[in-house]
Amino acid sequence: MTRDLTASMQAEVVKPVLYPVAFLEGLYESGPFRLWTGPGTISWDGKEWTGAGNLLSLSEVTESQELKAIGVTATLAGLNDAILSLALQEDYQGRPCRIWLGALDESGQVIAEPYQIFGGTADVMQINEGGDQSSISMAAESRLIDLERARQHRYEHEAQQAFYPGDLGLQYVSSIQDTVILWGRS
Repeated sequence: MTRDLTASMQAEVVKPVLYPVAFLEGLYESGPFRLWTGPGTISWDGKEWTGAGNLLSLSEVTESQELKAIGVTATLAGLNDAILSLALQEDYQGRPCRIWLGALDESGQVIAEPYQIFGGTADVMQINEGGDQSSISMAAESRLIDLERARQHRYEHEAQQAFYPGDLGLQYVSSIQDTVILWGRS
């Protein structure tokens, strides 16, 4: 599958020196969690991104021409208590997670349009505690994973009322299921 990079990103890629960066955003109930792969805080897209430097690593982001769900894993090492507390207490499963690939210019500013390389939902988080270092790994699945899940919704009056109270569009569904309809007979 071909991708169209913005003109500014194409110009950066062909330069003799490239300063690549990745942006990771998780949207949780307590608020957004935004990290980038550099030091300090940087502003991009009207948002502040906290630098994780080399403590943030991402697994390979792949694509397939087949219609299947592909995931990615983000690992954050060298944890502090605030991040560990967030990981233990936050309801993260099913929350949106996005990753962008961008580049910095020579002055350390983000070029116009980083490219979104992954969009999906947070799935499983694993906390690895070691004697000298701790890390959190969060797996995220693409939105195509929903195609593999069974739907529990039924097309009946009661289910319709749960989603749209007062809607009577399915009120006769249960009464017509056993009705014999003769087509084309006198």
